[in-house]
Amino acid sequence: MNATKLVIISACETGQGELVAKEGVISLSRAFAYAGCASTINSLWKADDQATAAILRRLYVYLREGETQARALQLAKLDYLRSDAINN
Repeated sequence: MNATKLVIISACETGQGELVAKEGVISLSRAFAYAGCASTINSLWKADDQATAAILRRLYVYLREGETQARALQLAKLDYLRSDAINN
């Protein structure tokens, strides 16, 4: 995991966990961080499968184009909001 730059956990509520005093939130994302992964993308709520797939497709495009992870995710979400998929 030390060489892993990004893990995308594409399932509902994967960012949620148990709040433990003096530890913070114990979650699946934290397990990846402890294992050495530099960053994770996950969801704090239930997400529509088609919307998630559309956003992740665009995320990968922006990552390949050299955008940072944060900017790529932002652009991918904006693309989704601008698309007509949200009205279908």
